[in-house]
Amino acid sequence: MNSSSSFSRRFSVSCLTLLLVLAAPMTRPCAADPASSPGHAWRSAASPMLARNDADAVLLHDGRVLLAGDSNFPGGGHTSELYDPTTDSWEPAANLNVDRQGNFLTLLPDGRVLAAGGTASIFDRETAEIYDPISDAWTLTNPMKVGHIDHTVTLLLNGQVLVAGGYKGSEIVAAAELYDPARGSWSLTASMTQARASHTATLLTDGRVLVAGGFKNRTLFSAELYDPSSGTWVPAGSMNFSRSGQTTTLLQNGQVLVVGGNSPDHLVPQAELYDPEADSWILTGTLSVPRTDQTANLLPDGRVVVVGGWDNNIAPIRQAEIYTSATGLWTLGGRTEVGLGPGHIGVTLENGKVLVTGGLTKPHSQNVAYLGPPRLP
Repeated sequence: MNSSSSFSRRFSVSCLTLLLVLAAPMTRPCAADPASSPGHAWRSAASPMLARNDADAVLLHDGRVLLAGDSNFPGGGHTSELYDPTTDSWEPAANLNVDRQGNFLTLLPDGRVLAAGGTASIFDRETAEIYDPISDAWTLTNPMKVGHIDHTVTLLLNGQVLVAGGYKGSEIVAAAELYDPARGSWSLTASMTQARASHTATLLTDGRVLVAGGFKNRTLFSAELYDPSSGTWVPAGSMNFSRSGQTTTLLQNGQVLVVGGNSPDHLVPQAELYDPEADSWILTGTLSVPRTDQTANLLPDGRVVVVGGWDNNIAPIRQAEIYTSATGLWTLGGRTEVGLGPGHIGVTLENGKVLVTGGLTKPHSQNVAYLGPPRLP
């Protein structure tokens, strides 16, 4: 298993966060973290079989959650398991062929799951494999053209998968490529205008992909758009803040919500929106607790719940927050029993609840899971 040498998405962002925050003043969050009460708590769920940090997860077509990979437990990067919301239970799934961590899973239209990249091994960095939930088996598919770590993977409307950026060895690259599930093959597409790692990628309603922020010698303001019809990238303006370790979420109105992350000397409390029609960035509501390396999940009613991450004191955050696009405001969204640090995952289930689990708390991964958000007044 690869651990401290890996540049996987969440683990590398966490390391970068540590360096940046240590250089910043040790200020308190801009709002107090209120005391928990029974009506404002996330409900505990069954704990996974393995404490995981820097794992990845997807919601399968049958409603179960596939959780795979790890960067903390020896040998954990090969393992995967399945969560069944109907029974609130976990069961082992087949082992991956390659030790993986970070952002590497994509649910394909036919219900299978693609695992691409996410390993620093010089022997495995280009590998990709497919999980079949019916047979519970991982099978190697054709390797990528370029090895990617700390990259993004995006399912396009045409069924292909776009992999972009990240590290190739120790070099941050702009390379991008496409996976065709029907053929099981990879092909290079145009490179991004900016090499970047620890960035985000969001599929827009018109089929284009917005890539934003990340890191290349410094945290980046820039964003760009990939058009699958032409296979080209064009600039998409600049965010109001440079960000690395942020989250991006497509809202029901077609705009993209960008939350949290690092700037060079501080965590960014202000959220902002990208409007694809106007090709512009505008500031929106401010978090009560600045954070980085959090998760963000769209709820069925269109709100976005943000969970966990690190605060200005490099401490895991318990307080969740919820964004309402109609008002542009944040409200408190309940608390988890323990803070969920960098490397945790969040998955919106078919019943509308959000499952959060794992993450790094100095110095170990967490073997906890919660369901929420709670119903709040």
